Formats: sequence, structure tokens, C-alpha cells
Amino acid sequence: MINIRGKLDPKVRLVGNGKTPVIVIDDFSDQIDALRQIANGYAHFSKATGGYPGQRAVLPSAYGGAIYNALESLIKSVYGLPSDNYGRCFHQLFSLVTNAEEDLSLLQRLPHFDTDKSSYFAVMHYLGDGDFGGTGFFRHRSSSIERVTVENKSLLTESVRREIEKSPPAPAYVQGSCDQFDMIDSIDYQMNRLLVYPGNLLHSGLINPARDVSHSVLKGRLTANIFVDFS
Repeated sequence: MINIRGKLDPKVRLVGNGKTPVIVIDDFSDQIDALRQIANGYAHFSKATGGYPGQRAVLPSAYGGAIYNALESLIKSVYGLPSDNYGRCFHQLFSLVTNAEEDLSLLQRLPHFDTDKSSYFAVMHYLGDGDFGGTGFFRHRSSSIERVTVENKSLLTESVRREIEKSPPAPAYVQGSCDQFDMIDSIDYQMNRLLVYPGNLLHSGLINPARDVSHSVLKGRLTANIFVDFS
């Protein structure tokens, strides 16, 4: 179903003041078209729960295993994890941006984080064939927080709560820096590009509603997403 290239060529970007590694691998799968056809023909999409602004469907069960086997040693090496740590895959999903800007919740208009754990990683595989918006990484301006931890989580959430009560963000997708956050780096969308980044690094899809919002699996901003926890 998914064939990982025999020899990957990972690049590592060091993001922000914290120099957080973000792994970028182009031409990740030799069977990208087959994966797109599975999403179009067999996956059952429904409205996403949580903060994702669109629809999601469960990935084929073999996908997470193939991704994990291909990336385990690389993730451990780049992020300095013990070699005997075993990662668990969660939330293996196709994701498709479908929400109009006027339907966005308050938090969907801001960068976010997935966890306050340092050993929990997001893996995103760009599957769409088009000039879609990429992924941005952010620093909270007033606190200078880039990665959320147990120690700084309350500071961040309380600061953002006060800021948006005073000046709520407009009903629009994040496309760069805003009143509360500075964009410190971004990775362009390119079909068959795969990203790995810590889930506690502030991030957001850089969604252009004119071209990215679509209910068409083959024409929209389709991604495959899994999360790997090494804790």
C-alpha cells in the first residue's frame, strides 16, 4: 500500500531561538498516487473533532507501521532520545481542510500546540497535488515561548486568554505573524514531502482560503498525520 523509498534524504531545520529541529524529507513514498487514491476511494471522511478545521478519516493500518519503521532511528538520533525507547503511534488520520473562515472557532484562528510533552512528535505527509499553504512555526510574543512545557503551559494559556479577550483575532486562517505570535519559520507544501516536529512546538497550517479549502480529496489540501509518543 505504501512503499517508503529505500534511501531517504532527510534535512533538518533548526527553528527559532530554541533551535528546535524540524525534519523535512522530500519524495518520501514511491506510491504517493496509490495513497491518494485510497483516500479518495476508500476512506470515510467526517467532521473532525478537536481543533482541526475540516474533515478527517482513518488511515490504513499499515501506514503507521511503515512510517514508524522508516523514521524511528532518525527521530531518536535527531532529538537525542534513548535508543531503547519504543514509540507508540496515535491518531493516524487523513486530514482535509474544509472549513470556511467564518466557521472557524476562536482557537482555530491562532497557532496551537498538540501537547506539553517533549517526546511526542507530529508526522505530516503532504499528499495534495497543488500550490497549497505550508506549515508555520511560531513564538508567542509577550512570553517568548516557542515550545510548550509543563512548566510554561499555564503562563502561555493565561497570557493568550487575556490577549484574545482584549483583542479577539479576526475570523481568518493563520497566514503568518499576528498580534500575539511571530512566525519564526515555515515549511512549504510540496506533494510527497514529509515533516517531523515536536508536538509542543507552536505551529499552524498556513491556509489560503481561496485555494486550500475544498471538499475534494484529490483537489484539496490533503495530508496524512500521525503522532508518535516516545515517553
